Amino acid sequence: MIQFSWTPQGGGIAYTASLFGDEAVKKTATYKTSIAYEHLLPGQEYIISVEVLNCGKKTSTSKTVQTASKNFKGQTRLIDKVFNPQYRNKSSAAFKDFEKNFTDEIGGKLTGEFKNLFDMRKLRIVIDSLSNGSVTVLFNMVMPVQQNLIQTTVFNALIIALNKSALGRVDFNSTFIEAGNSCETVSNACSEYASCIREEATYSCKCKDGFLDHSPRVPGRDCQDINECATNASSCSRLATCNNTVGSYECSCNPGIKDGNPTNPGRQCKDPVLCFSSPSLCSTQNDDCLDSKNQICSSKQAFACEILFKNLVFGPELYNSESERYKNLFQSITTDVVQQMQTSLRDNSFDIIVVGFRPGSVIAYFVSLLQGQQSIDANTLQANLSKIVKNVFGNETEVTVQSIPTSSETNLAWKTAVIVLGVLLGVALILAVLILSVCLWMRSTAGEYWLEPKGLMGNFAYHYL
Repeated sequence: MIQFSWTPQGGGIAYTASLFGDEAVKKTATYKTSIAYEHLLPGQEYIISVEVLNCGKKTSTSKTVQTASKNFKGQTRLIDKVFNPQYRNKSSAAFKDFEKNFTDEIGGKLTGEFKNLFDMRKLRIVIDSLSNGSVTVLFNMVMPVQQNLIQTTVFNALIIALNKSALGRVDFNSTFIEAGNSCETVSNACSEYASCIREEATYSCKCKDGFLDHSPRVPGRDCQDINECATNASSCSRLATCNNTVGSYECSCNPGIKDGNPTNPGRQCKDPVLCFSSPSLCSTQNDDCLDSKNQICSSKQAFACEILFKNLVFGPELYNSESERYKNLFQSITTDVVQQMQTSLRDNSFDIIVVGFRPGSVIAYFVSLLQGQQSIDANTLQANLSKIVKNVFGNETEVTVQSIPTSSETNLAWKTAVIVLGVLLGVALILAVLILSVCLWMRSTAGEYWLEPKGLMGNFAYHYL
């Protein structure tokens, strides 16, 4: 059986499906978008064509397929025959005459079940090649896959037919039958996107991963690529772009997004904007979503800052650090804003690291760094930054500032804690020494009573220790 389906061009359209093979053309009119043909010859190549007439324009599509079969590969040597050089050409009249005579003789002398199959054209004998010596024939016995026939049964039937035939003397030592491996030849009908699985004298097909079987009744013949990107079947990160490929797909993190695992791209995409303001940015447990993490965390002070540009409209070019719009906005922040902030704070160490731009309307995310001796708090920085941003970009802006605990601040806190702890331990040690000294002095001036027997009751005697 052959099953064939096609993509509809519109509703209520009549299609004409045609089957071309070794018999007369079969034409079928249908409103469906699939058709199945049964009772076909085994191992036979067919062409299926579908035509549709829509708005006076004829459109057609076709596909070449081959029916499944059980194939036994055979060889025999005809001693009395003289080799004709034209036998090397399968298109020659000599080859075709020899093939017809050979298949008629063998088929006509088959018995029982084999005879019935041959008469119903369900058993075909096809010559692969003829070679010298005297004439050696390589052929295939092709039959339906449903036939429960094994190599021994087929071989015995062939020997009987050769003995009864008028082909002349046969070299039975050079005669054999074996199960053909259809997967090793181009004769199997598996799709190029299917795996061919050998099953004795026949085979089966199975669509490979990443392909959908469009002919489940005849598996593995029509395997169509699955678009994992369109069906949300990919493992791409939500911050990645999915690109469908034949049988698979590829993922790539969007511009401005960091790939946490470049060896398996697009699966672990991390947006620096989501982690740069995290209080744990400088902790050793942080998975380092920022390339500039070391610079930020080694600064004396760092602040996560945002500028909301209320009068700007976000565009995808602001994801791309190579775009002109990105560069212009980046330059204004890292040059104009930085210079005016250095003047306002009277601190030339002030600097800005731009993390990126995101929608809503346009939000600029960046880190402000300070290396000077004088520390400032987030509120002071926000007040100064808001004033400068309005000078540079206008009043339709809003600034947010949040302090980032840096390694320097952590180290300073640790050092302070160590000093305090040292002082406390020193005081405790001095107190311990004083207490011990007092105890020793009191002991040196104190005595001990004990009973010294004398008379019936005894007397108390006092001695210094």
